[in-house]
Amino acid sequence: NPVLSDDNPSSDNSLTHTLLDAINVVIDEALQDTAITAADLGYYHWQYEDYSSFLMMAVTRNTQGEYPVSFAVPASLDVAEVSATMWISRDVHATAPCATFTLDGSDLISQKCGKGFYHATTNANTFSASAAHSFRLVQLASDAGASGALLMLVYSEP
Repeated sequence: NPVLSDDNPSSDNSLTHTLLDAINVVIDEALQDTAITAADLGYYHWQYEDYSSFLMMAVTRNTQGEYPVSFAVPASLDVAEVSATMWISRDVHATAPCATFTLDGSDLISQKCGKGFYHATTNANTFSASAAHSFRLVQLASDAGASGALLMLVYSEP
């Protein structure tokens, strides 16, 4: 069970920490317990074995509203996969709209207020056509706990 807080190693406060924080803690603990150095770490994708890098961006909301993110993908990168995950922290009004994850203005994931993780992939070809992109997490229900979204690009460099 990864430590999600420096002060309190419990999962009760996991929504106030980013996925990157949790990944850094796990990597730090692994490096302390082995002879591996940070330079030895790498990334491997089983489906795209020639693609050695990824970019991960995550946002969360605790209240009603939206969290927009704009980003650019350099034309020199070859993007193989664009995937998204959205999570909702608790079951509230399972028939009411709860949260939506949009990518470049199109709904990628839209869910009712049911606790869980939801995944989608999209066509990576659109990322080679243009360098400017955006994603947006919109939490529609103010009493639905927290929601979050993660966007991951798997790519290689020439």
